[in-house]
Amino acid sequence: MTEAYQRPDDQTRQLKIYAELEEFRKIQNTIESQKPEGKTNGDQGIAKAYEVCRQNWIKGGNNRITLATDGEFSVTPQTQALIKSSAEQEMFLSIFSFAKNSNSLDGLKRLAQAGKGNFETITYSNIDVKLMSEAQGKKN
Repeated sequence: MTEAYQRPDDQTRQLKIYAELEEFRKIQNTIESQKPEGKTNGDQGIAKAYEVCRQNWIKGGNNRITLATDGEFSVTPQTQALIKSSAEQEMFLSIFSFAKNSNSLDGLKRLAQAGKGNFETITYSNIDVKLMSEAQGKKN
């Protein structure tokens, strides 16, 4: 979907999963049955995202990590420092919150600010505009 909005010199890295239709339905049902429990290892996921960003860094590019989350995770001060230092090296962190409760929004906003990126709360009515704006590298 974002490819239609990319400039000729843009590159993206994303994980794609291919499976037989039956296997896909099993995976889809498993994903849909998941409930947030706050057990996500935010530190490990964010560290991995920065590792991939560093490996694919393009001078003058839109070197940005886009985190889509329900906000059910926490990060250590070390990860917060990683986010801030990476932003100083032009690796930015934007966060899209799909959270249904607002308890985690302030913490997510602070992470996005430390990462010099955007923060957006995503709803059905704004998802297209918000995601396409981010894909094009526009700063709010």
